[in-house]
Amino acid sequence: MHPKFMKECLLHMKENIKLFDHDHGRESGHGDVLTHYFAKSYLTIRLHHEARIINRIEKYIRRINTRRIANSIQRPFGLRYNPYTQSVEVLSNAKKIAALVSELRGDLCIVSNTLRKIHAKEETVESITHMLPHGINVTSSSTESNTEEEMKKFKGQDKLR
Repeated sequence: MHPKFMKECLLHMKENIKLFDHDHGRESGHGDVLTHYFAKSYLTIRLHHEARIINRIEKYIRRINTRRIANSIQRPFGLRYNPYTQSVEVLSNAKKIAALVSELRGDLCIVSNTLRKIHAKEETVESITHMLPHGINVTSSSTESNTEEEMKKFKGQDKLR
């Protein structure tokens, strides 16, 4: 209730309103109405705040359930979120996967070169440097030969950069 409207209410219905003033222990025309007004406002704000928290929790649970359902679907392709373009890429054939590997190797070359530069200054980089060549295990022998060919291409491209 707006304070201006509350005062008008008190003026017009003065004889019918007998409320208790908590501060002075007597009947009053203002105290309880104001207390009620602020208590109601506080309750509204509190409920709104709690509703926002509950809404956030529900959204989080929906996101988790959506991911769980998406991961359980059997599909003959993979999905990758591309942060550069803010899009989802469908990896459905060898050509698309090779393009992704090529892009990732380019990024890893940048990281590797940066680690070499930093390694001269910091000794803690050794564990990260060790992870790069040993981090990806490929089991197929045909894939290994393709991987070696792509590495040669990248080494040539890296020199051009």
